[in-house]
Amino acid sequence: MGSGSDDAIDGTALAQKGIVVITINYRVGVLGFMAHPELTQESPNHTSGNYGLLDQIAALKWVQRNIGQFGGDKTNVTISGLSAGAISTHLLSASPKAKGLFHKIIAQSGSVFAMKGHASLENSEAAGIRYTNSLGATTIDQLRKLSPEKLMVKPYKAWPVVDGWLLPDSVASTYEQGRQIDVPMLIGGTLDEAATIPYDVVKLDSLEFWVKSVFGVYAQEYLKLYPAKTDAEAWNNFVAVKNESIHWATRKWAHQQNSSGTQPIYLYSFSKAPPGEFSAQHGAYHMGDLVYAFNNLDKVDRPWKEEDRGLADLMSSAWVNFAKKGNPNGDGLPLWPAYSSKDDVIMVFDAIIQAKVDERNTALHRLFDKEFELNKGYLKL
Repeated sequence: MGSGSDDAIDGTALAQKGIVVITINYRVGVLGFMAHPELTQESPNHTSGNYGLLDQIAALKWVQRNIGQFGGDKTNVTISGLSAGAISTHLLSASPKAKGLFHKIIAQSGSVFAMKGHASLENSEAAGIRYTNSLGATTIDQLRKLSPEKLMVKPYKAWPVVDGWLLPDSVASTYEQGRQIDVPMLIGGTLDEAATIPYDVVKLDSLEFWVKSVFGVYAQEYLKLYPAKTDAEAWNNFVAVKNESIHWATRKWAHQQNSSGTQPIYLYSFSKAPPGEFSAQHGAYHMGDLVYAFNNLDKVDRPWKEEDRGLADLMSSAWVNFAKKGNPNGDGLPLWPAYSSKDDVIMVFDAIIQAKVDERNTALHRLFDKEFELNKGYLKL
């Protein structure tokens, strides 16, 4: 879901504050990320998959060629994304093919580290063969004769491919070795990222199976932290882990940039529950910060209050400041210090906007750290 024409990311309000906003589309699912031996053989780079990322790079090259015609500056480009888009920015920061095409990153509610990681080209090709066979085809030529509707009848779980070309190595390893594209970053997410997960996704009788599949040798350690005796407790615990996994992944990204990069990284947590019935149930839900950052409250039918409009004006100004100069601070805005792993101070956007020490589940984050090391750079969530 989502597209470059979504009203929530209409760029008018940000453009009125002095930046040029480009929204893009890219291939997703089977069209965007399926690898296959025949596709690899066709490729002059001996790879396949990652087509969606290549679309994003093509868009950035278009910006380099053309943005001057729109009053933009090709030497001052910020890439920005939310959820899968934030994951894309993280991936691009680890790709040598994107070097020189952007100079800052804004990532909202997403990191590679919380998305089950990457796949090798060999494993991705095997998944592509299985998917092809599931559609009754045996060759790429046969797939190309199918309509898009038939091609997408069955869901394709798309993961980025460590192919040795676009992604020479995992994102974690790239950052550990200091080979990332070292630019200023502004990243964060919402307080209740996973609150919209349906109630029937996990129940008490399936919780232990899920825990073992995710935490493996650390399953019992998790169950001690989050014991459950009812379906409601099982769901609440599942949501809590999903919430914290995104918070942890954001911090892990920041810690790695602090360790091996030279450019500042600014962290935030959006804790404001937008007004209305939906937020009364789900709090500061995933994507709830988007219309504030783009100052697009009028694009969404909610009973907005003056404090919401004030927050959107302030937040969008911070985003614009960052896009302009790599620093969100400016006149009339609360001081937002660059993140340091030592003091763990982040900016909290709520009814009261302030920089404060991050509040997090330390025991669960330590468990995530163990799994991250075990899986060599990702969680299984």
